[in-house]
Amino acid sequence: MEGLFTYADLATLSGAAMATLLVVEFLKNIGRLKGWSMRGLILTVALTLIIITNLATGNFSFRDIPLYLLNGLLVAVSATGSRQMFGSKIGTRT
Repeated sequence: MEGLFTYADLATLSGAAMATLLVVEFLKNIGRLKGWSMRGLILTVALTLIIITNLATGNFSFRDIPLYLLNGLLVAVSATGSRQMFGSKIGTRT
């Protein structure tokens, strides 16, 4: 599957931020998620992707949970900044 996401891509900041944006844009108007704050949804998706990536690659460890939280915040902030930057360019609200 060349050109599509791999776990190696998701293990990078840019890959995780891009995947977070894609998932959030898909989920933001579905059912109960409509009422969520955008920042809360972005953070939840970022943390989930980081944990799933580490589980899938066999790198998950309970002692690394604080690192997953910090990385989730970093990915969420990156995704939020990208969303605001690209949203303003194409005329959508953030």
